[in-house]
Amino acid sequence: MAATGEFTAIREFGDLRREDVAWAGGKGANLGELASAQLPVPLGFVIGAPSFARFCDESGLRERLHELLDPVDAHDSAALEVAAARARELVETTSMPQWAVEAIERQYASISGDDDEPVAVRSSATSEDTSAASFAGMNESFLNVRGAEALKAAVTRCWSSLFGARTLFYRASRGFPAVDIDIAVVVQRQIESLRSGVMFTVDPAGGDRDLLVIEGSLGLGEAIVSGQVTPDHFVVSKSRAEIVRREVQPKELTIEYAEGGGTVTRELTGDESSAPALRDGEVLAIAALGERIEQHYGQPQDVEWAFDSDAKPWILQSRPITTLGDETAPTGAPGPPGDGSATPTVPGDDSVTPIPTGDDSAIPTPPGDPSATPPPLLTGLPAAPGVAHGKARVVGTIDDAQLLEDGEILVTHMTAPDWAPYLRKAAAIVTDSGGMTCHAAIVSREFGTPCVVGTHEATTKLATGDVVTVDGRAGAIYAGNIEIAEVEAQPSKPAPVAPGSSAPPWPLRTKLLVNLSEPSQAERAAALDVDGVGLLRAELMVLEALGGDHPRLLIEEGRGDEFVDRMATVCAAASGSNRSRRTR
Repeated sequence: MAATGEFTAIREFGDLRREDVAWAGGKGANLGELASAQLPVPLGFVIGAPSFARFCDESGLRERLHELLDPVDAHDSAALEVAAARARELVETTSMPQWAVEAIERQYASISGDDDEPVAVRSSATSEDTSAASFAGMNESFLNVRGAEALKAAVTRCWSSLFGARTLFYRASRGFPAVDIDIAVVVQRQIESLRSGVMFTVDPAGGDRDLLVIEGSLGLGEAIVSGQVTPDHFVVSKSRAEIVRREVQPKELTIEYAEGGGTVTRELTGDESSAPALRDGEVLAIAALGERIEQHYGQPQDVEWAFDSDAKPWILQSRPITTLGDETAPTGAPGPPGDGSATPTVPGDDSVTPIPTGDDSAIPTPPGDPSATPPPLLTGLPAAPGVAHGKARVVGTIDDAQLLEDGEILVTHMTAPDWAPYLRKAAAIVTDSGGMTCHAAIVSREFGTPCVVGTHEATTKLATGDVVTVDGRAGAIYAGNIEIAEVEAQPSKPAPVAPGSSAPPWPLRTKLLVNLSEPSQAERAAALDVDGVGLLRAELMVLEALGGDHPRLLIEEGRGDEFVDRMATVCAAASGSNRSRRTR
């Protein structure tokens, strides 16, 4: 632990727990919690959010950021890009204080010794990786960082990423402040990941808590998270401890460590491209770790994992799944919990074995009479549930994304965090590549937008203007506007609570209330198993009523009454009313 007087700048993972989000950010606090539970977490430390706050306050940076960002409308993309670039420049050109330099150098030396051992440097904002918001891909991380000078530069860039345009827009849309928010930075020994991926301890699309979903590919997990590859997809039944679904995808590339630091992308061909990323025993080993993590936290988790060159599994991160909502279906009985004392070994024969026939329970199909549903034009992975109809808009670049109109079906190769301002307009999202843990999938589930990923050919088979129906639960896209009954949400069973967990085993005696950030989501929030709304964000009601227009523009164009009508509609939605009336 690195301290300056009474001020603690850095804490090791072993000194952190899940309650330390305000100090270590969501990522750092969860890594400390995982390490304390004796899970296989690479050694590391966290440069705390108070260090960033002290850096800002001592340098006067906070006041300058307020002057720069407070007047900016987050929905004005051009103005936001200019302000964000200036904000990042301010942070990166402000000298790191000597107390921070010394603390970082000292702690890095404790990990690397005399060698410049590679580390991963990862942003950990105090509002990310919580049950309220994922901040998927918003703040920056750097892999294979070597040497103290490179480490300090990466820390500064993590700090500045808090003010990227995409991050500022996301915070505004979720009701978080633009400036008065701090960030921690995780520094973690770099694992030479030969295979890596992400795991959901429940099915994030269908909500079945007995199904655990694992996606993996070769090399570093960045290829999966960014959507550059469609990963291999495995579904494991917890109650039966067996793989019930397997999809091995052609993998076009891998991201690997570059000699001397950073990463390099390498194309894959032939057998290397088509071979499964994981053997059956490795799938079950990762699943066993996932069950332990879920039982420890007492709730479903989104977990990052990797295998090193010795075929040892490592856990790189775990966070609550933010997007289950009311889509969760009942489950089978949970499997037997482990004792939490050791890393699971890879069991049995590591060859890929066929899935037992006659069990299609894990494969979603369109509800209703199958004979009444025409064959789909395209199929892919069901990434976010729901059914949507509309005209397709095929988008190649972020510049094309600006043409997307409200209610259209966004069809693209893959989305990126910079696309966040446009994704809210889409009635559904369909991508060529990616898995259930790529950016498009995570954001779609958070927005409640139906999504199908990994179709391989959506951008070539569909054309702008085509009318299609997207079934996000079945992973299918149909020609025309067809009726598909949505599966009615059913009450879910809570995840099993491990002995010693802080989660109470008895019903809550207080009312369970939700924060309603966006009035347009009022109907969805009303369907949740809660007692009501505890907080309604007035500023987001106004933003939604403005519809992307600046108030001064409405006044100049004499459209004040239009705003009043919009505000009445928003208020009616927030109050649960089905009618909109004009108010003065």
